[in-house]
Parts: sequence; structure tokens; C-alpha cells
Amino acid sequence: DAIAAMGDGDHQGIAPMARHMQVEMSIPWENRGELGLFAAWRRTVGLALFSPARFFGGFGGSQGIAGAFLFYLMASLLGTLLEVAGVVLVKTFWGDVMTAQGLVLNGLGDTMQTVPGMFGGAMAEAVVRLLVIALGYHCCAKLLSSRTKPFATTFRVVAYSGAAALAGILPLVGIAGARLWFLALSIVGMCRAHNLGWGKTILAVLPVYMVILALVLYLSGIAV
Repeated sequence: DAIAAMGDGDHQGIAPMARHMQVEMSIPWENRGELGLFAAWRRTVGLALFSPARFFGGFGGSQGIAGAFLFYLMASLLGTLLEVAGVVLVKTFWGDVMTAQGLVLNGLGDTMQTVPGMFGGAMAEAVVRLLVIALGYHCCAKLLSSRTKPFATTFRVVAYSGAAALAGILPLVGIAGARLWFLALSIVGMCRAHNLGWGKTILAVLPVYMVILALVLYLSGIAV
């Protein structure tokens, strides 16, 4: 009778649970034990970068933040390596031309000497940036909507948006491109994960991001 009731009875309790499990299982990186590290990484990067609406729409926060944090650290490290490679590439092939035109970025000539000691600082900065942005986004989202999901959801959105750091491979425009791509991904992610709507999402995300970006530029000595 119990089995028959499961087959013919009310599915309201079962269907949402099945849908939730299916949605959470759609995040490959959080199932890397089954998929394998490389396959899970490749699929997650592809979904986050090129299908963000579908990817972030499955976030519920129930998986915790450890996997997302590890993904963010790996993406940040790889992004830093790609940025350095892009700068070295520019210096190698176009350094003389840029110098003649007065277009060389500050510190470009010292890149090779600073590589061994730069990654610790870059990773520490990335972690602080992740925490500050996630907290800022979440506080603003809570002010705008009482139905915002838990902080873990926002944290995961920001962490997986870190896949945009891989744009650092593009010479000259890589760093700026990565920042803009991250902003776009985080807007889509917050909208889809929290069901905020585009207006509230932009109000929650854009001011926080612009303040943090201005602060980073100021501390970097870029802003006057």
C-alpha cells in the first residue's frame, strides 16, 4: 500500500526534493569526486562563463561554500598566472614599440623580477576581495528583498563568478576584461540565484562593485 501510495498519491513532497537534488547535482565542480577533477573544472568553467543564467539558477546554498571557495582560489591563481603571461608576452614582442610610444605600464619592466614573490599577495588580495564583495552584495540584497537566500548562495555566486579571471590571458585588455566579465557574471548570478529581478540586482551589485573597484585602484596607485 505504501508503495502504491508513492506511485499514485500526492507527489508534492517528492517532486520538489527531486528537482532540488537535480539542480544541485548540475554543478559539476561540487561533484568532482564522480566526474574527476579536470572534467568537473572544465564543465564548471564552461557553464559559468558561457551559460551563467542556467548555471547560477540552480544555486540553493545547501552544498556549503568549501567547494566554491576552492574553485575560486584555483581560478584566481590561474588568472594571476595568465595575467603575468600576458604582460610578459606584451613585453617580449611589443615592449620596444610601446616604450617608443610612451605606452608602457608602470612596473612592466620589473614583471619577471617580481613573479616569485607576487602570488602570495595576489591570493591574499583575492580572498579578501571575495569576502568583502560577497558580504556587500548580500547585505544590499537583504535590504532590497526579504526573500533573499542564505549567505552561502551569495558566496557561491561570487566565488564561481571568479571564473572570469581566466580572461587574464588576453594581452592588455585581459585585466580590465576579467573585471567586467566578473561584474556581468555576478549580476546574472545574483539575479538568478536569489530571484531578485534585474532592477534590484543592479541596485545591490553595482554600487558595491564600483566602491570596491575604486578602492582597489586607489590603493594600487592607479587613481589620482
